[in-house]
Amino acid sequence: MTKVGLDKAVTSVSLVSAFTRMTITVTRTDWGAVNHARVKKMHRFWEEVRGDLPAPTRKMIDPLKIGWALGHLSLIDVMDNGDFRFRLTASDVTFKVGYEFMGLERSRVPVPAVGDILRRCLVPTAEAVEPMAHSISVTLSAAGTQHAQTHFLIAAFPLISSGDAVDGFAVITDLPRNFREIADGIAEAMNAISVDE
Repeated sequence: MTKVGLDKAVTSVSLVSAFTRMTITVTRTDWGAVNHARVKKMHRFWEEVRGDLPAPTRKMIDPLKIGWALGHLSLIDVMDNGDFRFRLTASDVTFKVGYEFMGLERSRVPVPAVGDILRRCLVPTAEAVEPMAHSISVTLSAAGTQHAQTHFLIAAFPLISSGDAVDGFAVITDLPRNFREIADGIAEAMNAISVDE
């Protein structure tokens, strides 16, 4: 699998089993091309509160100042082993995906491809210590059935506690309204196929 790096904006992987083919594409999106008002507002807020720091600290992210984002905001910690853990999952994500991720490490998410998508978004964000938006496309096809496809955006905003090292993220995932309609089929395919690292 190709790692999303700062010099490579697009990565995709095709997964094949006897019954299913799934293609996941992760594309880094320039902030000027992001057309999601909530994500753009969070980007402006992140830039404003960080001041002269490379990134804001968790304490600088005052929930009272970002009420407009709370149902769509997840908080993710960077663990000592380099993995990521969901501190808080956005209620919008929980509702549309049909699963609560809070408290889970990325490597223990029941749907391996979800953890892989998250890794491909967060690793380059942490390496650059700058917010990044990624467009995600998931295409699913099965023998004798039509393709199912969904597109969504993950915007990750790094957080620091001391120094320049990223120790967490504020993440907005902008899932489409109809995501739940096809999520079950995609989840079934994702569970049937493991993503090679």
